[in-house]
Amino acid sequence: MMNLKNSSTGLLLAGAILFMMALGCGGTQSGPKPEWIKLKRIAGKEQGLSHVSGVVVDDKFAYTTIGGTVADANAGTNGLRKVPLDGGAVTMLDNGEKYPQAEQGGIAQDEKYVYWNSGGEIARIAKDNGKREAVATEFVGIGIDMVLDTERVYWANHGYYSSGTPITPSPIYSVAKAGGKAEIFADKQMAPGNIVVDDKFVYWTTPSSIMKQPKTGGTPQVVLQAEERQRGH
Repeated sequence: MMNLKNSSTGLLLAGAILFMMALGCGGTQSGPKPEWIKLKRIAGKEQGLSHVSGVVVDDKFAYTTIGGTVADANAGTNGLRKVPLDGGAVTMLDNGEKYPQAEQGGIAQDEKYVYWNSGGEIARIAKDNGKREAVATEFVGIGIDMVLDTERVYWANHGYYSSGTPITPSPIYSVAKAGGKAEIFADKQMAPGNIVVDDKFVYWTTPSSIMKQPKTGGTPQVVLQAEERQRGH
């Protein structure tokens, strides 16, 4: 028998066998095709989309914030767009005169409206091409995490943190979905983000914990606290 370990011919033969096996496995594999094969491109640059930063989807449309930069403003590609999931014309819901949030997040939806961070304010517009409305005009950062329930909008402003730089506590805010005065929902939280809600509570993360607070008010509660060694101390 040929010694494949010591023979150069054997090494070439072994490589050829492995290559043919790989081809054979790929060519004769049975069963369902992977899900990524089913992906469908519904819109792109040819429809004026550029620098997609946030997206929400209902049963018929995707709503996306795009741009958020001076270059996109000059090119006319800033704003909020409505994209049919089955393909077709892209609709401009907002022209981006007030720059949308240029990073992931800052967009949410309910049955009737899309809400987004636009030029340092939270705005909303009806999905059927209604008129833009201001929801919150104060305490809105350049970048936010935002979530909705049936009555209110909750958000936290993104901070930009680096190693060795002290974190300054900041609030989680809320405002009525129809607009009004923004209120502090939970004060002095350490780099809050990743906000979610259920029927009774608002939840968020800090660098070392998961927190929650009843929507009716009260004191923030720790759901999960990281151990000291997990925090690198």
